[in-house]
Amino acid sequence: MKKILLITYFLLFSANICFAAARINLQPIYNALVNAGQAAALLAIIWGGVRYVLSIGNPGLAAEARIWVISGFTGLAIIVCANLIITKVTGKSPVLEVTGEVIFPTVPPEEEGPGIHFYSDTGCTTEISLALRVQSIKIINDEDKDREFVVILKSDEDECKVFSSPGCHRLNFSPTFSYVHLFNREAEGKIELFRRPYYLGKKYKLTNKKQIEEIELSNLQIKDGEKADGGWECEHLYEPDAYCFGSLKISGLYTLLLFNEEKGTHNIHKCEVYRPQLIKKEWGGAERNVKIHRLFSQSKPFKITIIPIKTY
Repeated sequence: MKKILLITYFLLFSANICFAAARINLQPIYNALVNAGQAAALLAIIWGGVRYVLSIGNPGLAAEARIWVISGFTGLAIIVCANLIITKVTGKSPVLEVTGEVIFPTVPPEEEGPGIHFYSDTGCTTEISLALRVQSIKIINDEDKDREFVVILKSDEDECKVFSSPGCHRLNFSPTFSYVHLFNREAEGKIELFRRPYYLGKKYKLTNKKQIEEIELSNLQIKDGEKADGGWECEHLYEPDAYCFGSLKISGLYTLLLFNEEKGTHNIHKCEVYRPQLIKKEWGGAERNVKIHRLFSQSKPFKITIIPIKTY
């Protein structure tokens, strides 16, 4: 019986000391005593269980084993009650309370390599995930300029923008498509812009463009003397009251954007993107002599952007 009282007093003493320790904010001592009290209670329960198994045919030994088990559970109850009382009085759980400064290890950010990086914030800091909207992009080129990137962003409404300068770019619309190219400073080829569909009528030829160029079609003079729809004569490839641009051909590695008069909800002009469809040499094609034939009659382009590109 003395052993049982000693165990009970020890558990009660531990819980009360822990209570006092928590009130004076001696958190390490409180945690140590709680752990010791819990361990003692579990040992009492285990010891009582072992003695009960060995007490077959001995009622006195069985009664003592039951007291050990009851004392262990009583000690656990005392510790839990003490913790609940402290939580009720102070509003905090002393076992879970952390005192002092918590220092988390910092992980250095991964270095961004050359390419086009997409971000879900406007400052190019949070990498994009599939569920988020692109709000900014960053262009990083090779230091030796062996790879210079150009990206075309296009929305569901066909709004378009071209980005080629290195650094962070904040977006004022919601792109859903991207066309990424390598800029080619040694491009060769030609672009032919025809007055009428099916490559008929007067044409304007642009050759060997080696820079990204934005050209107003109203500056490209054709003077074919032919009446366009509505009876207007086309002196340039763009006239406000007539359709004077009917088809085009691209020979060489160029991507061409046709910007239309119509604007989207973000007040950005809609566009059409025409890219080379490269044919491998083993299929009978020539990588440096690719042609694209496009016809359009519904849109009314007023401006073009020419981008010399490389193959990947």
